[in-house]
Amino acid sequence: MESLVQWFVAHLGGSVGKELTIFVISMIPILELRGGLLAASPALLNVEMWRAIPICVIGNIIPVPFILLLI
Repeated sequence: MESLVQWFVAHLGGSVGKELTIFVISMIPILELRGGLLAASPALLNVEMWRAIPICVIGNIIPVPFILLLI
């Protein structure tokens, strides 16, 4: 999972903001909240955890209604 997170950070990190990168990673079904928090770690994007946790939780919750309605 960590290599997948690193790939997303490498491809999204330079073109969009750090918070948006964390948000998008949290919306991906395989990575979800854990992947977003890994991306926010000091080793990759260096976003403070008090800012990263709400972004990841919201990014993880947003796809749920669409998945429930369309499956």
